[in-house]
Amino acid sequence: MKIRNKGTALEIWDALWGDFQNKLRMVAVDMRRCLQQEHCAEKGDVRKHFSKLRLMREDLALMGHPLVKTNSTQSFSDRSLTPSNPLSLP
Repeated sequence: MKIRNKGTALEIWDALWGDFQNKLRMVAVDMRRCLQQEHCAEKGDVRKHFSKLRLMREDLALMGHPLVKTNSTQSFSDRSLTPSNPLSLP
């Protein structure tokens, strides 16, 4: 193991911390890739699709890797969909 040869608790903690941070980055990169490749089926439920996208974004943010919003990258999933206004655009 990587921590077997560490002398102090601090050295062990630092080694474990670094290892988990690297794994977290890899998971975040994979989640971003999945988010970018996600698409709604031809006759799929758009609300479920947007809900899934929102949950993926929230998961990324909770892991410390939020998506940065700009005017050019804001998605429909950020806007509220209501029965009276199914595509409430700005």
